[in-house]
Amino acid sequence: MPKKPTPHKGLTAPQQTNELQRLKQQAAAYVLDCNGRTLRDRSDVERNDDGTYHVHALIAAAAGKTRLAKLTDDEIEFCHRAADVLDPSTEGALLTVYDGLRAIEQTHGPAGLAAALDTMLEAWRHDADYWRWEATQRRPLTEADIRERIEREQERDHQYTAEASLQCVASCDSCDRVRRGGKWVKGPAQPNERTYVSHCPNHNEYRDT
Repeated sequence: MPKKPTPHKGLTAPQQTNELQRLKQQAAAYVLDCNGRTLRDRSDVERNDDGTYHVHALIAAAAGKTRLAKLTDDEIEFCHRAADVLDPSTEGALLTVYDGLRAIEQTHGPAGLAAALDTMLEAWRHDADYWRWEATQRRPLTEADIRERIEREQERDHQYTAEASLQCVASCDSCDRVRRGGKWVKGPAQPNERTYVSHCPNHNEYRDT
């Protein structure tokens, strides 16, 4: 009776994952269905520090997209603050935003810049949700409404310096948490920071469901 062949065990799941994170040029070229020279000449395919390729970068390149980098909480908070104050009239803020985005790009490359802009766009989407909600709540302006708007404009003037240096931090008016990067945490703002009313994810009642 012929001997039953022994099944080939191959690599374990963790070993396979590790291999996919550091593919050599020929293996990476096979994934993209091209030769090694073509892959080497492509500037849109990110490499690891050791010259190998991460399979996620290859998938992103095949889809014509830039894989987003994982930003730190400080970098995420910078993007939120940049989106909060970005206005052509605030020259100081625009210069600070530009320098900050260049720093992220130098740290993470094109993927970092893509992640930063994606974070800013997400913050603007939340603002758009709010203004759409507010439009459904509008009523004719009263004298009290006009006075309130004037007071808000005066407070905005007082905050100009803080905004220009990105020292304004979002504070939830329902739970008093402040935003720190991707988190909302308890505690007051720093002495050199100004706060403005916002909504944490737990109290974002105007979001579409």
